Amino acid sequence: MKKFFSPFLLLCTAVLLTSCGDDEDSAKASGAETSSTAGEAAAVSGSAAPQKPTTPSTTPATGDASAAGNEPAAGDAPAGAEQDGRSDAAGDSDASRSESGAETPHTPSGEAPDGASGAEPGEGALIESARAAMKGQDGAQQAKAAAELRTAADAGDAEAAYLLGQFCEKGIGVQRDPSEALRYYRLAADKGHAGALLNFGLLCNVLEPNEAGRQKALDAFRRSAELGNSMARVAIAFHLISSPEGQQEALEQLRAAADEKNAQATCALGVCTLEGRCGLKADPSEAFRLFDAAATLGHADAICNVAYCYEQGIGVEQNAAQAVALYRELLSRKDVPQAMYNLALCLLEGRGCEQDKHAGVVWLFKAARANHAEAVCELARCAAEGIGMYQDQDKAYDLLHAAAELGSARAQFALYLSYRDGKGGAEQSPELAERYLQAAAKNGYPQALQEAKP
Repeated sequence: MKKFFSPFLLLCTAVLLTSCGDDEDSAKASGAETSSTAGEAAAVSGSAAPQKPTTPSTTPATGDASAAGNEPAAGDAPAGAEQDGRSDAAGDSDASRSESGAETPHTPSGEAPDGASGAEPGEGALIESARAAMKGQDGAQQAKAAAELRTAADAGDAEAAYLLGQFCEKGIGVQRDPSEALRYYRLAADKGHAGALLNFGLLCNVLEPNEAGRQKALDAFRRSAELGNSMARVAIAFHLISSPEGQQEALEQLRAAADEKNAQATCALGVCTLEGRCGLKADPSEAFRLFDAAATLGHADAICNVAYCYEQGIGVEQNAAQAVALYRELLSRKDVPQAMYNLALCLLEGRGCEQDKHAGVVWLFKAARANHAEAVCELARCAAEGIGMYQDQDKAYDLLHAAAELGSARAQFALYLSYRDGKGGAEQSPELAERYLQAAAKNGYPQALQEAKP
């Protein structure tokens, strides 16, 4: 069983893409075998992942310690499987709406987030030069900026320490060193720098994944919020929202940040309103209004969610063509894996557009390269059934394992069936079957929850 998600695996998949004809029909005409592990996934859960709303992630991602992109978190893989390090989602990992907490409140450009102006202004020319170097590609200029920032930071300049923390965390002009980044964030935080307090908390969550680290992070977020940083309010909300006792405060923090025109908070409120979380009554129309408001502020996840609402008729009159247009427009400006996945499903099914299975598989491939678990799972189904690509059972089996290890409950349950029954090229293994069943159940997969009952 493969234990690592391999980019080479996806590269091989890309080579399998066909340029003409309907491979699904040709496979059936040739009598090709279509019973496989991926085929089981299709039989169990339909042609694509269930299109359910997601919830805000419990902890915003921070810098390179987290996978980039907006896809749902990896969740729990069977024992021994490698985890990809992104933060856990509070809800289903197979959703077709965009994760409202996926956009990090980090500011890699070196500019302070909303309301996060530092207590120390820093040396104007030095700071501006460092920010320009951070945005550029000149390694020598970045190394020079890092050295100058270090001198200023060690002399007590809070803004320089804040920026140097980002240089160290991202490996810009210096060797990447999260621990050193944390040290400089702390230096700036101790001087009351709101942005440094936020980043210190976010990085604590990664470097100290325990209760002590969580408390340090929460304390830093609260101090940052007190200094007027609306993104710190969002961080507090995501920190608390997974626990019943913290949901009321999470809601209050999101509302306060949304009142300050924070797009991420507005989008997260939309998710809570749609799902009826945090004591709210489920209200699709109000959820759509919130998504639309956040989209107007330019929030990519919110734009994806608006498109999904149009696609499914959630809180607004259904208009799949409008959804496809929004997905395409968004993807022309920014790579959003969830939008790639949603557009792929539309193309595969001809929903809101002319059916184009080959183009659908191409978009699945793009989303899968960003480690979107359900895109990888759907690619497995396409490979198993010859949809938009040459039929290849071995490739389907490998992709299904990759999807399961990225956290796809649908893939995990399909592998449970495979190992339980010895189908799809897998040898019967009660131990592996049980591991995948428990993983799928922990990720909330309905059939797995039913099967796992004593």
